[in-house]
Amino acid sequence: MIWLGILLITTLLYYIISDRLFMKQDLSKISKVKLYKDTIARQWLIVLMLGIIWGWQGFEWKDWVTSAQSWNSSIVNGLLIGIIAGICFSLIMPFFLQKKGKAPVTVGNIDFFMPQTRYERIWFVFVAITAGICEELIFRGAMTYFLFELPVELPLWTIGLLVSILFSMAHLYQGISGIVATSFLGVIFFVLFIGTGSLLLPIILHFMMDVRFALMPRTKTV
Repeated sequence: MIWLGILLITTLLYYIISDRLFMKQDLSKISKVKLYKDTIARQWLIVLMLGIIWGWQGFEWKDWVTSAQSWNSSIVNGLLIGIIAGICFSLIMPFFLQKKGKAPVTVGNIDFFMPQTRYERIWFVFVAITAGICEELIFRGAMTYFLFELPVELPLWTIGLLVSILFSMAHLYQGISGIVATSFLGVIFFVLFIGTGSLLLPIILHFMMDVRFALMPRTKTV
């Protein structure tokens, strides 16, 4: 368990430090495709290292992608319906705005990351796939498991809040508004994970939330 904790802490520090250094660059001169490739490579590398430690420490593989914890089913069912409906609405809105000739809004200063050309959009789809799988395995999967296994028993809501805050720390490049938004999304994905007992739905919806940017004609920032 110690090695898993060390890797998770190192991963978080890497995200924070690399994002701070990255944002000091002239973002207008950065190749988006190279940025996408680097993002894909580093996330899969982290998941690979987690997999090595997971196997080496003899953890059950199912514990990485499922949760034995749960809330009251009636409450969770209501939350799940509301969350899924809200996410579906947010996925449909960009297409509606596109038909109206309006620019879909992104939360946070991430214009530099948004794809414009067809080639960039293709690569961004792979970024969305990677983020959906890897970030859920890292934060909702491995980090949640680690916090559950600590010697000090933490309430479920505390673990959900901690995981969501740590998840937002991996998105410092999005600015304050982006950090707040990803914290909120982190809570939603955590609820979905605990509510369904599986990472499958969080992965699918995480991917859908990201891949929509590959379909947007242009963006503006708030």
